[in-house]
Amino acid sequence: MWKLPIAAAILAAFPVVAFLYQKRVAPGTLRTLVRVLAPLLWVGAVAMVVWGWATAPHPIPGLEAHVPPQYAWVRLHPTPAIHHLYANATFLGFYLVAMSTVLWGRSASRRLSEWVGSKRVVDITSGVLFAASIVSKALF
Repeated sequence: MWKLPIAAAILAAFPVVAFLYQKRVAPGTLRTLVRVLAPLLWVGAVAMVVWGWATAPHPIPGLEAHVPPQYAWVRLHPTPAIHHLYANATFLGFYLVAMSTVLWGRSASRRLSEWVGSKRVVDITSGVLFAASIVSKALF
């Protein structure tokens, strides 16, 4: 259940980052597209979660017995709302990462390169991140 707050935070952060992004991009077709498409995506995602919660707020009874092996993920998402929340957070999270890279990528990379300063620190940091990713993949 630790994923629920993270997924909800992604849905909550999307409109803020989309607003900042559309203010940063040059006027024209892209800005208009972001102004129209971002609210539609967000409203659709939130509406899907709310609809799932309103129609089936509790786990579906007898679900465990009728789930085929290829749909084992259904056991992890016992209500449609949880499934829709995770799915929409994954979808909108991709756009959050892309917009965040455009908004803050250059300043973050500049600060990181100032902080790192030496090849040895870069090599050690890369090694630690690589080992941490293998460990996290094995544990989770």
